[in-house]
Amino acid sequence: MLTRLTKEKEMQNMDVQISPKRIHGKYGMHGHEYFEMEYILSGTGTYTINGTCFPIKAGMLFFLTPADVHSVYIENGELITVNFSEKLGSANRLVQLARAKKTAALFLKENDRRMTESLLTELLSCRDDASYSIQIVECIVSKIARHLNGGRESAHTYTVSQRAMLYMLNHFRTPLTLEKMAKELGITPAYLSSVFTKETGENIKNYIDNLRFDYAKNLLTYSEFTVQEVSAESGFVSYSNFIRRFKMRYGISPGAYKKSKQKE
Repeated sequence: MLTRLTKEKEMQNMDVQISPKRIHGKYGMHGHEYFEMEYILSGTGTYTINGTCFPIKAGMLFFLTPADVHSVYIENGELITVNFSEKLGSANRLVQLARAKKTAALFLKENDRRMTESLLTELLSCRDDASYSIQIVECIVSKIARHLNGGRESAHTYTVSQRAMLYMLNHFRTPLTLEKMAKELGITPAYLSSVFTKETGENIKNYIDNLRFDYAKNLLTYSEFTVQEVSAESGFVSYSNFIRRFKMRYGISPGAYKKSKQKE
């Protein structure tokens, strides 16, 4: 059964939370309403993200978004988990990482490993200092972004469309309207719609649809939710509308899709 971990329960609504862990065995499929990084200090096993399996070994760094589902099987595992919200100064890099799905798992070389472990040690020692903790997490996120970008510094500009993407990534499970998003971002609906389309080449409705349908497919594949539960969990208000649009998009009903994945 897939479990969704909430920010309110798991993080007590803090913006950064870090915890060292020792795990031996399986941690079942789950998702969460916040970003997560897990760094492997020792252990072997398999880390599965959205159906893709990665081997676990020391020096691996995993990056998860609110739209991902994952499970862990590890033997004699020692790791550090960092949960954090979207409220980072380097939020533009979060958007970049969230869109680069193939970089969910990184194997750090020796120099990068020493730096990451040093930052995590510092983060553990100052976990009660919220502002400083955010700065340290930003350093790690920046390092991941540089790794993704071939060692080059990624753009610092935090555009309107990136702000909107981050908001949608964190709230796609809830009812979203253009007016509500614009109000949260402090701009007019017309301006948000125009700029988003200009900067991304797609409209906001399509972007939200893609988030919801991708998440629904993950739930249909990896959870025991009924199709109706998947519809609600993925942010669709109308169950019948979800059925109709899923079939139009993928050429198969969500129920048939779920059955086909169970046979694989």
